Amino acid sequence: MAAMRKLLLPVVLPLFLLTLLFLAAALWPPVGMALGGADMRGLFVPWLELTRTAVWQGHLPFWHAAQFAGYPFLSNPQVALFYPPTWLAILLPVRVGLSWHVLFHVLAAGLGMWLFVRQQTGSRVGAWLSALTFAFSGFMAARIFAGHVGLLATFAWLPWLLWAFARSVARRSGWTAVLAGIPFALAILAGHTTSLLYVGLVWAAWALYLGIGDWGSETGQRPRFLLVGRQFVLAALVGLLLSAVQLLPLLQFAAMSSRSGTADFAFAAGYSFPPAHLVTLLVPEFFWRADTRRLLERA
Repeated sequence: MAAMRKLLLPVVLPLFLLTLLFLAAALWPPVGMALGGADMRGLFVPWLELTRTAVWQGHLPFWHAAQFAGYPFLSNPQVALFYPPTWLAILLPVRVGLSWHVLFHVLAAGLGMWLFVRQQTGSRVGAWLSALTFAFSGFMAARIFAGHVGLLATFAWLPWLLWAFARSVARRSGWTAVLAGIPFALAILAGHTTSLLYVGLVWAAWALYLGIGDWGSETGQRPRFLLVGRQFVLAALVGLLLSAVQLLPLLQFAAMSSRSGTADFAFAAGYSFPPAHLVTLLVPEFFWRADTRRLLERA
């Protein structure tokens, strides 16, 4: 409890107040309006209005008859009915609940990054700089502006996953690995499958780093990479089990989707990052400068 109080007052409260200031104008949108752009108005508001109506009438919206000549509504991961923060938009009016849904995830993103950087560096200044940079970054603001609710929610759990997993490795306990599976489950339930792939890749890279960074030379202790592998498998299994209520219908629906039957490798690779563009990791404006030079030469 003492540790929680130490975290609550100096960290959670300032982050909450800053998030309130960041989103203040949008927390109580008037009737007919909602925070975010076309995706919010065209997708999430109608989905959650349908969900809210069904839940308040005492049943789950398993089927949506008004789209695509009908389809299994809850198999759509972005509806995210089984994701706890989604219930803000069911208990409150949808337009208000979505705003507080965004506020919750901006706060969660900042707090998770604070915990992770503080854990890894021991620096409060570094933790605060990282938390503010992540929570109020252009990436987050752009997702809010566009109305990408699921994407924002999925990435908000990334620092929590990294923090919880590193903690489980340090403590060498199976129970801490179980707890590390909770943010992974929440990232799955948040509903944006594409973002989940990136979260998973970062988590796997982090696990690999922890596994090869220390070979467990201490007498009587198993090699570090075996410990990390065990913790990773346990956390992943817990996450998959906790999110199965949403994950299994999605897998069944995806198997029957027209895309799964017609998409070949060329289609899948058509939007991939071209290998030639890897140079932009070192020189972000490489192609912009090349195009600018060509335009100037023509002029």
